Amino acid sequence: MCRRKKMAPLCEAMAAVAAKSAPFSLALAGLGTFGERTAPRVFWQGVETEEALNGLRRDVYEACMKLGFSLDRRPFAPHITIARKWQGAEPFRPDRLRSLAAAKVVFSVPEIVLYRTNMERTPKYEAIAVFPLLGAPMNDRE
Repeated sequence: MCRRKKMAPLCEAMAAVAAKSAPFSLALAGLGTFGERTAPRVFWQGVETEEALNGLRRDVYEACMKLGFSLDRRPFAPHITIARKWQGAEPFRPDRLRSLAAAKVVFSVPEIVLYRTNMERTPKYEAIAVFPLLGAPMNDRE
């Protein structure tokens, strides 16, 4: 779990959310970018909308708000960051994304991972705690 004492309330809250949330599956869907069209700052792979993910995000968000965290208020846009900061010699061409479409990939989501952001280091993100999803799947509940 969390090693730092000041992180204990957050870790307890995430453990509680994970304890009531069941593992689920997600499917990759679509490619896109964030930022300037010809020099994007993020290249991402989307995921299909899944109620389990939306519910988990809602529960994590509410738990963090109760603890006093300041959170992003933009609409939830689930994605996996593939690359950052376009640095090509030529401008990025968004039309090339169509040629990268892949076969449908489905993967399981068995846990919540709490990451620390290290702005001055690589890798930028460091996993500091893992919370297994322990709830019963929806079809197993009465």
